[in-house]
Amino acid sequence: MNNKKFDERQIYIRGKVFYHIYIILAVLLLLNAFLISSDIVWADGFYSSIIILMTATAIGSVEAIIRDAYFVKPTGHVISVIMILCGIMLIIATVVQIVDGDALLSNGQLTQEGFSLIMSILFFTIGGSGIIKSIYDKFTKSEKE
Repeated sequence: MNNKKFDERQIYIRGKVFYHIYIILAVLLLLNAFLISSDIVWADGFYSSIIILMTATAIGSVEAIIRDAYFVKPTGHVISVIMILCGIMLIIATVVQIVDGDALLSNGQLTQEGFSLIMSILFFTIGGSGIIKSIYDKFTKSEKE
């Protein structure tokens, strides 16, 4: 069997995760629509859409990582490290902008810097859970032997 393919259990789990992502997206979009209809605009339409999409993706990614259905074995560490590096670059860029005087919120709405901060947290969440899961797997594997 090719090591780069998912087994039946992983494919089933991935289907469940995508279902959960769909439900989360629906709930977040309905919540956002309710806020907008109540004249509460927390972020520009572009930023709110991306944040909603990435939040659902991050939640689903963490679930799939925990349940061993996210990464194909050889590339999991690389993807986790890339996600963490993206988070680090975003947080550094955000901190530089904040030091230069930009704000996270303006008139009650999220700014580009606030958006970048939220995105960096989401990238850290995905990458960090991948790293933690691989460390946990190595620890439990060495205990079993």
